[in-house]
Amino acid sequence: MTTLIFLIIVAGGQKKVTQEIDAILSRAAKPQDSDWKRIKELGDSAFVRLYPIVESNLKHQLPSMDSKKHNLVRNRILFLTSCATAKRTPEMTALYRISQSQPNPRHWIFEWLAETGDARWNRQLFTAEYKSQSQRKMLAIKGIARVGDDWSIQFLGKELQSADQSYEYDREICLDLASTLNPHALEAVRKAMHKGRRLTPLTERKPLPEGTKDKMILSTHLDSKGTQWALFHWDALGAPEDLWIVHRNPGGKWIDPIFTGETTYWPEVLPGGIPVQEGYDKHEARMKALVQGKGWVSKFVGNSDITKDSDGDGLTDVVERWLGLDPTNPDTDGDGISDGIDKNPFAADRQLTDQEKAVQSALSYMCVSHDQPYRNQILTFPDDMTPVEVESCNGPVLTKTPNMHDNVFGHWFTIKSGVKPTNKSGTEYYVPIHESGGYFECLREITVKKVGTEWFVVGVRTKSYGVA
Repeated sequence: MTTLIFLIIVAGGQKKVTQEIDAILSRAAKPQDSDWKRIKELGDSAFVRLYPIVESNLKHQLPSMDSKKHNLVRNRILFLTSCATAKRTPEMTALYRISQSQPNPRHWIFEWLAETGDARWNRQLFTAEYKSQSQRKMLAIKGIARVGDDWSIQFLGKELQSADQSYEYDREICLDLASTLNPHALEAVRKAMHKGRRLTPLTERKPLPEGTKDKMILSTHLDSKGTQWALFHWDALGAPEDLWIVHRNPGGKWIDPIFTGETTYWPEVLPGGIPVQEGYDKHEARMKALVQGKGWVSKFVGNSDITKDSDGDGLTDVVERWLGLDPTNPDTDGDGISDGIDKNPFAADRQLTDQEKAVQSALSYMCVSHDQPYRNQILTFPDDMTPVEVESCNGPVLTKTPNMHDNVFGHWFTIKSGVKPTNKSGTEYYVPIHESGGYFECLREITVKKVGTEWFVVGVRTKSYGVA
């Protein structure tokens, strides 16, 4: 009798839960805020009720986006992902395969598999999505990192060394590997963060024009000695609009590039890249006279002022003034590396405080890249913070100073005020960094964790500002 009463009570409770779930599902097209929390609380009971419904929905094409029924089906799927636990990975994987022809449901379910599911089930699936270059590549990285076995860590570690890898994916790999705190994963991140402190000489970093028809060449000139000169666009200093001159050797190759200190780039723009007109017409007229009018010949050819290298560091005085370096000092930061090959010419290697190490780790994460190997990373530090070295990129890491020319082009990172420890032991730090590249701006709120004596980025939250 006691057992029967117990079973009756349990059955009654289950019926009540089922009724509650059905009530929530009935208004799934327009759920209440509390419905999301309650479905998650109901957990597996909600999953068991929802799964066959979602499975049936996915076996048919999702309704059109503007329909009420679409919202109903979409929210059922999202309800399911909110209440599913890792033990439900086989069922969720099956749903993912059913949703193959439906991009949105497929993405929502894949997101759950990568972030919540038992990643060991789907290593091959994550790897296939990663290699397919789909919109789910970022999630695939997270899934592969969560698998956590030697193969997965080695796979992502190799991807970090790929020259074709975009910096967004490099960042994601570093973040997801570090977040596992797996020693082998941390070693892969460590290698990505330390690419050396030296660069190749400036004039060897980019290929020069070939022939006279190269699209980089703007104008040519044959001088009285029979030497051919060319004015051309070259991005060795970061901006593809910078103006350089070269001459041809007897073998017909362009040699000895010299930066003129001029650029056709117009930095004053409105959101979306629309030029600010004040001063723009004057700039365009001057560039026309310089290029099409061949004013560059008399101004630059044979001009020793643009070839002068007062300190013998391999950078002309024009280049050093452009970047904000000291043209009379071959080693501006005093670290023993000549300015001409110093990746961090404004920051010397030194003993750092924990706060400085946290900032260095955050900046290393932001600058990590193999693509665009000589893009400038331009850092702005608070007045009370001495610049730190960053080795995670292949190109120059510059510090914004009052002496730097306004037209220096690059990827900009500004350390904002508010860097602080987030726990009593001081082993975690919050580092806010404003990022600006091209025509976008955002704030990265970065969490950095101390592991042994080293620091690794383990969390990033982004607040986007849209176009710059």
